[in-house]
Amino acid sequence: MDPQFASARASAGISIAFRHVEAGTYRLPRADHHRIMIHASATTRTYCNDAGRYFLRRAGDIDFVPAGQEGGFEAETSFETREVRLPPAMLEGVASEIEGSARARRFDMRHLLRDERIEYLVRALETDQNAGSAGGALFAESVGIALAVRLISLDDWRRIERFGCRMRSSNACWTMSRHIFPNRSRSIR
Repeated sequence: MDPQFASARASAGISIAFRHVEAGTYRLPRADHHRIMIHASATTRTYCNDAGRYFLRRAGDIDFVPAGQEGGFEAETSFETREVRLPPAMLEGVASEIEGSARARRFDMRHLLRDERIEYLVRALETDQNAGSAGGALFAESVGIALAVRLISLDDWRRIERFGCRMRSSNACWTMSRHIFPNRSRSIR
């Protein structure tokens, strides 16, 4: 079933959908946006054709499929997932702020990640969108930026710590150095 994506902020291109997928081949074609999928079913046994092995997806498992890449797997049972679509410009802008460089950044596909903060940010985006709040556009953009920071920090926080914070914004650098890095492994519960 193809979900209907409701754009939380049309101009920013951030959207979220809850989708139910039947057992069988699950393919994500190339797209012009990044996709974050959070598995919402209890467990689903899947087979990855690329890796040539089975995996067990659990509620909260996260897949990240960058713009321009395709993904997929064989699912033995039907499952549900939340999918967030983020525009490449948002992740590239955040990466530029963090790295202090305007060069294009390549994002790698990641599967079966676990990160409570990403889960909570996606739930907050979904809840706000369902409530139809007046500040939805600004909220969606803020959550999108927070998701971008989290994805980037999962990908290369050691490099950022080692070379220091080279952000144009001193507030962003202060936030990263005082709150995100020291607490990256702590539970938020």
